[in-house]
Amino acid sequence: MGTEIVTIAAAESPNPEMGIRKAVSSVIWRISLFYLGSIFIVVSLVAWNAKGLTDTGSYQSVLYQIGLGRFSTLLELVILTAVASCLNSALYTASRMAYSLSARGDAPAS
Repeated sequence: MGTEIVTIAAAESPNPEMGIRKAVSSVIWRISLFYLGSIFIVVSLVAWNAKGLTDTGSYQSVLYQIGLGRFSTLLELVILTAVASCLNSALYTASRMAYSLSARGDAPAS
């Protein structure tokens, strides 16, 4: 869903072609860095058959293993903020799509 939101926002910029190209490239690098990078760290630090892994989860196991287990509540707050941000992006996309459809006459004007 991220690239669709990026392209909708970039399409409304002064130079849509360049904006979309730059935005999509940025999304690819961010996913590679944050998602694949965090997966690499988890796989490097936690054995696949570690005791209690199914009870605590892989990311919390890493926090406990490196001595930052007390920050698990902070991690949950960050995750909640990320989910709220996704909801905000979805609302933005839906409103822009409804506006675009109504402007073209493909949806009710109201």
